[in-house]
Amino acid sequence: MSKLFCVTYMIDYVHRVVIGVKAENKQAAIIKTQDAFDDAVIWDDTEEMPLLFDDYEEIASETLRFDAEEVLKLPKPDLSVIDIKRKECAFEACRALLRGELDNAQESAKNALPDYLTRIKETGDDSRWNQMDKQDTRVNLATSEMLTLAISHKLEVSLLLSGGLRSTHFIDCDSHGMCRDEGCDGAIRDITVADFLLDYPDERGKIWRIDQMTPQEDKVSDQIEPTDKTRDEFDLCREKGLPFGRLFPDPDKHLPANFADAVRCLTRPYYPITDALYEEIMVVTRGLNTDIVINDRGKQMTFGNADDIYQLMPLSKRI
Repeated sequence: MSKLFCVTYMIDYVHRVVIGVKAENKQAAIIKTQDAFDDAVIWDDTEEMPLLFDDYEEIASETLRFDAEEVLKLPKPDLSVIDIKRKECAFEACRALLRGELDNAQESAKNALPDYLTRIKETGDDSRWNQMDKQDTRVNLATSEMLTLAISHKLEVSLLLSGGLRSTHFIDCDSHGMCRDEGCDGAIRDITVADFLLDYPDERGKIWRIDQMTPQEDKVSDQIEPTDKTRDEFDLCREKGLPFGRLFPDPDKHLPANFADAVRCLTRPYYPITDALYEEIMVVTRGLNTDIVINDRGKQMTFGNADDIYQLMPLSKRI
């Protein structure tokens, strides 16, 4: 009688990353790259340090090994396999868009992001998947007009692309010149109004269609007052260029212990701070068992040395 087995094969790999660096000599180049790795900026792919290669390669010697384990039934596929299938669905969605097959593209996108689709359906906010209608009866605005409206309203907007295709964004801005931009894939970025206008200049015309808008007053619950967290509030009077007015410690909150996992929690832009504020934050947060601070818009940040200066580093999602 045949039996059921899970057969494993293993091959040793090395993770090889190549960075372009300008330096006086080999040792200086190595030191510069090591510093970039320690500061978690080695993957930023900048003009000064371009990312040239990042892949896993088999080691030179033969390391292929097989093993087998008898099982009563096969386990469910691991998340690694599910991730491969989801990425293929994402690529198929892109290919379908290029072919002009909007229905197929939408279906592949749903298969690529099932968890996100479930989340927005649970909140009743699944209209973002229904942006394929051909009629443009709602108002269209240029970028500066849309951003001005986003100061007083949280917007659901469609970015009009070539061929009439649309990409959905959820945008709101504050009076300090900062905007929060969420794509339909759940990716979130904090961006200045000036940088937003560089990405989408007014010269491109009225490319933003306003699909839905909610007054900012509905977001009062996102605002953070000192009594919500602690009576300690950091002194920002010496700081320049911060896009918020108040900053508090967020007690008993921590980044992942693994360095790589912690770096993945961060999102740019970072905000430079003075040595005095950094020292004040260190003293207060140490006593409150935290390495997280939070501003008056409810945005969590950590703090530390990045790019050779002390900076506040926003988190991509709440912890």
